[in-house]
Amino acid sequence: MKQYLRLTIMLITTLCFFSSPALAIQNTGEVVIGDRTEYVIPFELDGHTIIVPVKFNGADTTYRFIFDTGGLTFVEPDIAAQLNLERGMTVPTFDSTVKAYSTILDTVNLGGARVVNLVGVIYDFLNSVGFTRYDGMIGSDFVSFYTVTIDYRAQTLTLSHDTDSLETVDGTFYASLTRQEMMGAPMADGMIEGHIPAECMIDVGSPYGLVMPLSWMDVLYGYQTSHLIPSVGIMAKWPYSEDKKNYLGRLKSLTLGDFTIEHVPVIFADVHDILIGRDILEQFVTIMNYPTCQMRIIPYHDMTFADNVFSVGLRIRRGPDNQVRVTGLWKNSPAHRAGIKPGDNVLAINDREISEYAMWELTDLFRNDSVTTVTINIRNEQGTHEYILNKEYILPEISK
Repeated sequence: MKQYLRLTIMLITTLCFFSSPALAIQNTGEVVIGDRTEYVIPFELDGHTIIVPVKFNGADTTYRFIFDTGGLTFVEPDIAAQLNLERGMTVPTFDSTVKAYSTILDTVNLGGARVVNLVGVIYDFLNSVGFTRYDGMIGSDFVSFYTVTIDYRAQTLTLSHDTDSLETVDGTFYASLTRQEMMGAPMADGMIEGHIPAECMIDVGSPYGLVMPLSWMDVLYGYQTSHLIPSVGIMAKWPYSEDKKNYLGRLKSLTLGDFTIEHVPVIFADVHDILIGRDILEQFVTIMNYPTCQMRIIPYHDMTFADNVFSVGLRIRRGPDNQVRVTGLWKNSPAHRAGIKPGDNVLAINDREISEYAMWELTDLFRNDSVTTVTINIRNEQGTHEYILNKEYILPEISK
């Protein structure tokens, strides 16, 4: 009973996504030290999403879980039933119509790395956001016992028991970490525009390079926001976000520890933290020593950071009804000028029916700079329409 009570306190601070100074993150579970000092785990990429193999409670069945440093560990209800997981107390979520229950995961095995007696959640979340073929999520509550290395090019996740302090190495960059209160996510010590201190979440679950809370627009620009590009509808949204307009802009610089990126595109959205996501993280190997709160960045020799957004300016999502709809557009983008609107139903893209696409394929198609033209078939109240959209740079050119 005490274990479930502790879980409930933690989940109130996490699943509700409310931050309270009185309620700090509470680690649960115990790491198992075996014969190996590190575990190199190949992962799949579904668009920006990292997929890893997970086993539970000594069983042989391997499940496919999303790995997200900005999230917590939870199991979908049908998998929980297969595992005969006990449902504890009902815990609140960001959606009152979706129930979540506390549970104790006797053993969680990620590629040989094991944690026992981990507090977890039984939660029907992934179905509601379109990830129906995955079985749950592994979060920072699990990997917080390890030194974690993420290598997008090799597509490997390495968990190491060597948690001694990271040493300075030539050609690499160093940053201090803290743990975010709500989910224990890693927060890197950073700087905005060279002089404004900021903690930045290392969030492999974010598909964008840099996302900042809407409140930062006042910090950076005050009322001088005319050079920002507003959204029509919603371009970037998280499960806890309200339907607030987004804005697209560019920072002069973003610094993580002693590593600086110049001319960084940024989306302002209804989020709680500054989020560093896939578009930036894929340019280097990231090493995070959770126990000592340190991060090392190892740049690839040919790393390149985009200073603009080459796009048709359109965001689409597949809903629980399996229909793909437009959720938002950047104002004056090719898609917006063509007359496409939020809520329009997408029937086909590039002469291929939308039902034939996986979401990662659509994501790659819109993000791939070598694909310069997109043909999209839309149905709305006025009927069906075909649009031929040529990608453009959405942000203005950088002033010399």
